[in-house]
Amino acid sequence: MVLRQLPSGTHHYRNFVPHQRLLTILENNECRICTVRGMVYNFMNNDWYWTKSPAITYAVHAIKN
Repeated sequence: MVLRQLPSGTHHYRNFVPHQRLLTILENNECRICTVRGMVYNFMNNDWYWTKSPAITYAVHAIKN
């Protein structure tokens, strides 16, 4: 666990959904993708920031058509 910010067992890699897979699921269910943004946590400031890379932690805004 990195920096002991979360209890052990909180996250399991087998449950991780890559953003591209989520986008495919949304598009296959007639959703329009509006925004895909990456997020990063800065533990020094105890704050989250938007990034360009949705590789690990991301947020998606989609609207059902």
